[in-house]
Amino acid sequence: MQQDTVSRPYIISRSDSSVIENAGILTSRQWLPEVKTPGKSFRPTDLTLYLISDTSSRQPPLSVTDTETFPFSFITRTREYREKEYSALKEYLKEGLLKESPQLKADWMIPLLMVSAMIYIILSKIPGSLLSNLLNFLTFKGLRDKYQADAEKIFRVQSTMINLASFINISLFMMLVIKEKGIALPLTGGFLLWLACFALVILVVTFKHILTVLTGIVSEENELFSGYLSAIYSFYRIFGLLSFLFVILLAYSRIFPAGFLITTGFVFLILLILMRITRLFLLFIRRRASVLYLILYLCALEILPVAVLLKYGTGLISGL
Repeated sequence: MQQDTVSRPYIISRSDSSVIENAGILTSRQWLPEVKTPGKSFRPTDLTLYLISDTSSRQPPLSVTDTETFPFSFITRTREYREKEYSALKEYLKEGLLKESPQLKADWMIPLLMVSAMIYIILSKIPGSLLSNLLNFLTFKGLRDKYQADAEKIFRVQSTMINLASFINISLFMMLVIKEKGIALPLTGGFLLWLACFALVILVVTFKHILTVLTGIVSEENELFSGYLSAIYSFYRIFGLLSFLFVILLAYSRIFPAGFLITTGFVFLILLILMRITRLFLLFIRRRASVLYLILYLCALEILPVAVLLKYGTGLISGL
């Protein structure tokens, strides 16, 4: 005869109530994660919970927690369960890499970026030829016979404003590159380093401006070099706008790695320089100027700076 293995409900009669009262115990079943140890498997809810304070008829407790009443016994056993679970998990974990806190303090750059953004917004609302000049630089258009007007526009209010925004953004990008590379400089603090970069950008642009004008006077090609001077400022304005985007991504976001953004910035810089040199070639061809002045100018003001930039720029990128 096959044994009946179906569990039957246990009916407690009235006479059994005294046994329950004397025992005073109740086993609570809850749904909690199960802890698996090499010896046994149990859950905190397997704890025998005492509901009354009469312990005269109880058996000797198995642990200290068995002497506590509900819900304190349940809380204690749950805490022990979580501690054992955490200890078992730590045995299989490896030591992670310590993530250093960012050293760059970018809060002081917000007013400078706000000034640049306001300048761009104001200039976008004012009708003028600044945007068309930038497009002409990128598309190699506007190679006219008269260039003196373009040189005179450099010192107007709108041109001065966009030049200021461009110099601020380029110097901020230079400062972030120096910080990211970890170049040791005597200047301490980001603001002082930015001031040094800002002054350096202004000195370079001023030197480029004076030397281009002098070259035009010596070569008696004032109109040609005046047009090229306008292209030089268009180059700085376009790179200043790109630097504005790179600075925001470097300082206030983690969308792209810093090394990728710096490398992209150098690539755009080299491309813009090549476009500027190509525009100079087109100006000389259009004006049928002496090739000797072109070679001297390129060697002194274009090829040498580009070679220096490539030498130190590639070393900087390789170290990122």
